[in-house]
Amino acid sequence: METDMKRKKRSDVVIDGRAIGYGHPPYIIAELSGNHNGSLETALNIVDRAAATGAHAVKLQTYRPDTITLDSARDDFQIKDGLWAGRSLYELYEWAHTPWEWHKALFERATSLRLSSKKMKFFFTRYLTYARERGSPELVAHVKEKARAFVESAGAGADE
Repeated sequence: METDMKRKKRSDVVIDGRAIGYGHPPYIIAELSGNHNGSLETALNIVDRAAATGAHAVKLQTYRPDTITLDSARDDFQIKDGLWAGRSLYELYEWAHTPWEWHKALFERATSLRLSSKKMKFFFTRYLTYARERGSPELVAHVKEKARAFVESAGAGADE
């Protein structure tokens, strides 16, 4: 077992100007994931509640089922136990995914709540990727402007 002295000597990780490691308060990241149950309203509510309860960031995963599994009836792709028994991995991931189309609303909500700038940088990057791949030049410009405004605002500077 590691001694307290060895733990104290390790380098701390710093996120948004906050030291994270032995002897520091925890850095709380709320997980959106499939907890939205397919509802944008629920997803927005989760972001609100995460901020209200003191979470420092909200993590979301954006994928489509076909980017992480096959739509296959083969036994290897079937769930055998638990809540999803009798269904395929593809069906599970289809149900649990956070649609790209929700990014704008989630992005707008998170920026208005001043969540962690480090996580917001990730969010801006993902949303900008979406805008470039599936959106329009106007959407790309909108995302860039929101990112610029966020960085220039006092709320973002407080995290650094």
